[in-house]
Amino acid sequence: MPQLLGPDGRPITSQKILASEVARPSLTGVRQAWDPASAVAGLTPDMLDAMLRQANQGDMHAFLTLAEEMEERDPHYGSVLQTRKLAVAGLERKVTWARGQEDDPRAGEIQEAVEQLLTCDETDDLVSHLLDAIAKGYAAPEIIWETRANRWRPCRFEWRDPRHFEFDRETGRELRLKEMGQPNGAPLEPHKFAVHLAMRKSGLPARAGLARLVAFSFVCKLYGMKDWMAYAEIFGIPLRLGRYDGSATKDDVDVLKRAVFGLGSDAAAVIPKSMDIEFPNLGQAAGGTDLFERLVVFVDNQVSKAVLGQTGTTDMQKGGGYAQSSVLNEVRGDLIKADAKGIGGTITRDVLAPFVAFNWGPDAPVPRAELVVEDPEDVQLLSQAVERLVPLGFKVSQAELRKKFRLSEPRADEEVLTAPQAASPPPALTRDRRQPALAQDGQRPDPPARQAAADQAMDEIQQLELDDWERTFGVEAEAVVKVVRGAGSFDEILAGLDAMAKDLSAPAAARSLARAMFAAAAIGDHQVRKAG
Repeated sequence: MPQLLGPDGRPITSQKILASEVARPSLTGVRQAWDPASAVAGLTPDMLDAMLRQANQGDMHAFLTLAEEMEERDPHYGSVLQTRKLAVAGLERKVTWARGQEDDPRAGEIQEAVEQLLTCDETDDLVSHLLDAIAKGYAAPEIIWETRANRWRPCRFEWRDPRHFEFDRETGRELRLKEMGQPNGAPLEPHKFAVHLAMRKSGLPARAGLARLVAFSFVCKLYGMKDWMAYAEIFGIPLRLGRYDGSATKDDVDVLKRAVFGLGSDAAAVIPKSMDIEFPNLGQAAGGTDLFERLVVFVDNQVSKAVLGQTGTTDMQKGGGYAQSSVLNEVRGDLIKADAKGIGGTITRDVLAPFVAFNWGPDAPVPRAELVVEDPEDVQLLSQAVERLVPLGFKVSQAELRKKFRLSEPRADEEVLTAPQAASPPPALTRDRRQPALAQDGQRPDPPARQAAADQAMDEIQQLELDDWERTFGVEAEAVVKVVRGAGSFDEILAGLDAMAKDLSAPAAARSLARAMFAAAAIGDHQVRKAG
């Protein structure tokens, strides 16, 4: 195997370090697994300000404890933060090469090995650990290496508490491991940590976590919920007011007091007749019925904007429900792309680069790990475009369309959907209206002949009725001619036709018209049934 080199190019003398855990927490020292301190208990704006000031000076322990508890105590913040993490954790991972790298003779073997590494369960854990940096600003899971089949590969990625690290005091950018007796921490062992910095904004990494942005909103919601519960306790239960006169003894007052207090939970009491208990309606504070709810909803919406980039899928106060959610993605697309690009870069730098160097040499090409973010497709619009373009000769790949619609290639033994069959040809009526027209071979006409058969049937209906027009309309025609010949002017013709129309009866014409309408309707029904 190639000689193992550190980031500075010098050989790694102890390979045992790669296979061991160097940042494992202990029961004593500065890296303890259990931290009994709580940052939320009794939290005030002044305390939050002190935590942030300490973080600005490099002491992030209290702030990171608050960031951890915020995810555990605020259901809304925990939910939207988890949504953003899962949006990236579920992305497909693939290998890409820079231009010219794939020409290296080792590229094929390297790509196969890297693809296996990116799709294993251990890499799923790595991505989840790295996403912890979104809220806290940084994450540094430890890489445990092993040799298998004469090849070095990472076998585990252990999550490490971010409170066990600190940034150097000189630049505030180099992450170091906390060690007893080293105020500035110890440098991280080469190739032992995957250090991911979630740079939400420019500046120091210690100030880039989302928890810092959301912390003040968390405190406001904490106060709002506390006051809301106090309000519900005061106005949710009617006030009990006991009255006693001047002759009441101390024992009488004690009896009344116990009765009033007992009504708070028992809602039952026994008192002498000389005593009264009232439940006066003292009303409620102005706007108290929904003041606290509006405050909490407003704060939650601000948190949604900070974490997800929008409130469309979380703000049910504005309505829309599913309609809004189908238009707005759960996480804004540019945020997912930025998170995915950062995670891919960290995996490439801290995992793939040493993996390739350990096994193929420091001069071997290193592919890039990419988390694929697919832009949402409007499948309805795509379907309409394909429907219009294909008849014009536009060629479309079936494999690409299946990928767009997320449909798999059907197997040979599977039942598949097919296009509806064209309507069968309508029966072409002969002179006796009984036999449909057939082709010379006894089969029904082919599709080009179906329209001709339908046209022939309609022409025959028309001709059959025109053949009998003299017999059908002969009597009526003679009456009209008689009126015209006997009239002296145009007005007399109109008057004569009006008088004739009142007594005109044309049963033969009605029968002829009904016969033609019935035949046409039969042809239409036949077409509809065959098409269905």
